[in-house]
Amino acid sequence: MSAARTFGSAIAAVMMSAGYVGFGIFEVVTIWRCVTDSLFWAIFVFTPPGWIIAPFYAGTWLLFFACLLVGLVGRYLMSSVTKDD
Repeated sequence: MSAARTFGSAIAAVMMSAGYVGFGIFEVVTIWRCVTDSLFWAIFVFTPPGWIIAPFYAGTWLLFFACLLVGLVGRYLMSSVTKDD
């Protein structure tokens, strides 16, 4: 494995980890904001439509989707770097 390939794999792993950990953190923040706001949002945040709508209500949607995007880009890079030639 070349040095560039190893470096690319490491960058992809860091991007995946940071993206998915950030996604999880903002998911918890979104749940916390909804639970502390009202009983309706506390129940709604745990339903499938609430998973999509709650980040917009709680104001965490931009960070939420940015972390998801970083994680997905890291996953794509990891699959392209570790592909056999």
